[in-house]
Amino acid sequence: MDFRRTVTHNICEPDAESCSPPPKVQHTVVVDLYQREFLSGSDVTYQCRDRFQMEGDATIRCNDGNWEKHNIVCAQPCRFSGTTKDIV
Repeated sequence: MDFRRTVTHNICEPDAESCSPPPKVQHTVVVDLYQREFLSGSDVTYQCRDRFQMEGDATIRCNDGNWEKHNIVCAQPCRFSGTTKDIV
């Protein structure tokens, strides 16, 4: 009988870097469940507070320890006063 011994080497690779808590964005709240750690590939979605409207994207992603550059803006909608002047 011929016996062969095979040795498999475990190679440990570092996990992708996690991100710090998501950036604060004026007039928003994060709608996802609270997490202690935001792993690379994690998404976070924002929602505007009452009386504000979302302009741009509502979601950002953690990529290798950094949050994507975001274009999240919550603005107050323009209100029409109901009066007009000098309309020709």
